[in-house]
Amino acid sequence: MDPQHWLDQLRTELQTRRLPRRYVTRLLRELSDHVTDEWENPMSKDAPQAPGPAAVPGPLERLGSPQLVAESAARELRARSFAARHPVWTFGVLPPLLAIVVAAALLLGPGALLDTLLDLPPLDEYETAPWVHLVAQGYVVGCIVAASLLVVLAFIGLARRCDLARRWPMTAALVTALVCGGLWTGATPKTAEKMGTVMVGLPRSLGPAGIAFPQLLQFAAPLALAAWLTRRRAHAALS
Repeated sequence: MDPQHWLDQLRTELQTRRLPRRYVTRLLRELSDHVTDEWENPMSKDAPQAPGPAAVPGPLERLGSPQLVAESAARELRARSFAARHPVWTFGVLPPLLAIVVAAALLLGPGALLDTLLDLPPLDEYETAPWVHLVAQGYVVGCIVAASLLVVLAFIGLARRCDLARRWPMTAALVTALVCGGLWTGATPKTAEKMGTVMVGLPRSLGPAGIAFPQLLQFAAPLALAAWLTRRRAHAALS
């Protein structure tokens, strides 16, 4: 096979595996120099020097097919990533911290809606709108659930790119679910005596009596998403 044709096939295989462009460029440059030098060396031409088993393999045969070289390069790159070298830190510690940061960003970003809800005036002089605190609490719960789902999606994609076992994205989902499910939320509307408030913190009781539906939703949503996506990935790998 012509060296340039072999390198073109290798480039296609590397791009199919979605390896970083800079890594692909550097690898192709190094292999191009090596293949060119070997090809121009008359002692290593891709031609048999003796019939039968004594034939000397050429430089391309020694390197292997473009598919094998690309797969080997992808494995090496994945093994060098931080996630592959430190999966406990990546999937056990970072997800809940990132979920809290994302939830806070969602709350503080479009927080004007929440401020408007909580600052609605009372219906009468001493009567509050009964639906305001429910809508405000639902908004806070929605931000927590959305943050947990976004974080789980990100770490499932990271585990897939690093070709890690299914237990690692499930670990990320579990610790995220434990942290998000452990958050208690509440809201009070504006009254004649005080401003509207939003409360997020640990539950008053750690027993079953202290668990409310919003907490169950915050706990179950990331686990359900992770289980569904990793199951799909496992089925796709088997098919």
